Amino acid sequence: IMNNNTYIREQDLEVKPRSISMNDLKELSKLVNKAICKITSGEGNRIGTGFFCNISIEEWNQSRIRVLITDSHLLNQDDIERGKKLTLSNNNDEEKYEIEIDNNREIYTSDKYELTIIEIKKDDKIKPDSFMDIDEHIFDPNYNLKDKPIVLLHYPLGNEENVSYGSIKNVGKNGYEIEHLCSSDYGSSGGPLINATDFKVIAIHRGYFDNKYNK
Repeated sequence: IMNNNTYIREQDLEVKPRSISMNDLKELSKLVNKAICKITSGEGNRIGTGFFCNISIEEWNQSRIRVLITDSHLLNQDDIERGKKLTLSNNNDEEKYEIEIDNNREIYTSDKYELTIIEIKKDDKIKPDSFMDIDEHIFDPNYNLKDKPIVLLHYPLGNEENVSYGSIKNVGKNGYEIEHLCSSDYGSSGGPLINATDFKVIAIHRGYFDNKYNK
């Protein structure tokens, strides 16, 4: 569904962030406040990041659907059993949402891509402008992602929402794993990697390394 990525230590950084305009800063601020959320699972012993996104899944017979996406290690099968409730928070915990995993909600998990996708309903009261779009270029096998400037939106250490800048270092031979140069930490897992031009999603961050991260 989308390219996954692994982490890189900050001391490996090779690309400095591009200059960010005031308009870009405003757009990034909006995305950080609305489009990503902090997720606590596993009876509170796992903390990570999720994000709201518009996607298309033919198997669900819907051309466009609003979803929550995160790392499957953060939300696994036990966490998304039918009848359970999932609590999300964003905007530095100022807004909280409770999502019931009922029988009418579509759910997709993948061990291969290490992601979990949960359908978002109108009753969940997630604001319509919270949903990002996917960069359709990633589905083109001839599209070169290497060295592309990117941004990671995340909740490192499960604390305040944060933005890290970097670029794509390598694309795996399997075609769906990438190495990126955005610094991260525990809690960053599940955050969206977005391109630094129109801020569309190109990947989901998985894993972390115990390193410093960019403010």
